[in-house]
Amino acid sequence: MGTSHGTGQPIRFRCSACRRRFGSITGYKVVRTGRTRPKDDGRATRRSLNTEHEYKCLHCGHVGWSRHVDILGKPLKADLPT
Repeated sequence: MGTSHGTGQPIRFRCSACRRRFGSITGYKVVRTGRTRPKDDGRATRRSLNTEHEYKCLHCGHVGWSRHVDILGKPLKADLPT
């Protein structure tokens, strides 16, 4: 049975590891590491970019790459107080 989240890119960005492990309750607190890489494969939409951004989840520690447009609203790791 499906999750009723539709098809394609989800509306809100979440950590992919948290999405698999914990469902919809975690994975929203992520920071960008500042690293990017081009991903111009012609499949960009309103919710995806032509550039992938590396992120780190503050809940589970997963480091991954995303091209979701919401990733640009996440803080950079260097901007967080230590």
